[in-house]
Amino acid sequence: MKAWDIGGQQKFRDEWGRYTRGCDVIVFMVDASDKKKIDTARYELHRLLENPELSKVPLLVLGNKVDTEPHMSHDNVIQALNLDYITENKWTMINISCTRNINLDKVVEWLTANSK
Repeated sequence: MKAWDIGGQQKFRDEWGRYTRGCDVIVFMVDASDKKKIDTARYELHRLLENPELSKVPLLVLGNKVDTEPHMSHDNVIQALNLDYITENKWTMINISCTRNINLDKVVEWLTANSK
């Protein structure tokens, strides 16, 4: 499995399409404790998925930092990112905590099941 952590900084966003060519899955991580950045995340995710090469590529959305309070719930992240409007890509959303190892097993299971 090849993975790229290409970061969310604005200066890297125009390069996302280059790194996603030929990928089996897309993993898109957001900070579930930072409501101020969720609008930007929604915009960038939907912009990324406009790439015709990415239609039908499974999408895994991770809401990280659920070990901090306050944080957005699973349903809040889905709503904030307008995931229900994504119809070309099979998608799943999992709330996680990288530092507390919360639901990381579910991430590995999903990647294993959805990668070629």
